[in-house]
Amino acid sequence: MKRVVGVTIFILSAAIGSLAVAEEHNTQDVSSGTATNFKMAEHCMEMRHGMMMRCMKREQETVEKESLKETKDNHRDVAKEEILNDVINKGNPVAADEKSIAQGKIVYSQNCSACHGVTGQGNGPTAQYFSKRVADLTNPKLKEKSDGELFGKITDGTWPMPAFGFSLSKKDVWNTINYIRTLSGAKNSQQ
Repeated sequence: MKRVVGVTIFILSAAIGSLAVAEEHNTQDVSSGTATNFKMAEHCMEMRHGMMMRCMKREQETVEKESLKETKDNHRDVAKEEILNDVINKGNPVAADEKSIAQGKIVYSQNCSACHGVTGQGNGPTAQYFSKRVADLTNPKLKEKSDGELFGKITDGTWPMPAFGFSLSKKDVWNTINYIRTLSGAKNSQQ
């Protein structure tokens, strides 16, 4: 909005300048008796007016595009938050049976063990390269987290962990959560 005000002030000052030029040329025309200078000033004023209008139009289009993008981003964030809240409140739809835990272990070893380590203690080979400590999945505090909260962290990511929502299926995420629960000795949290 500040940019629009600045452009508007610039455009108004340009218009006033055009009028002053036209007035100056008009006075000269009357005294010299020729219309050439006045027509030239009039043409100059029309050109400035055209430039001014194009500039205002471009500025308005830019503001509208930015506003539309911001609105779309807000709608996307709200929708994403609603979906995650729904998941967090529903809990894990995949039973923590042997098959699910075995599948989760495979996904974990392929996507998580490099940072969290084979045993989940946050001591994987790449963990040392992060300024923030990688989460210890054997920590008893993990029991306090709902499966839905873990689902949100895995799909959205939390620094330094990347978001896996686009690379893993929902079922893979739920299976991985069931496996992670075995690392901390926590039972499947059906919250």
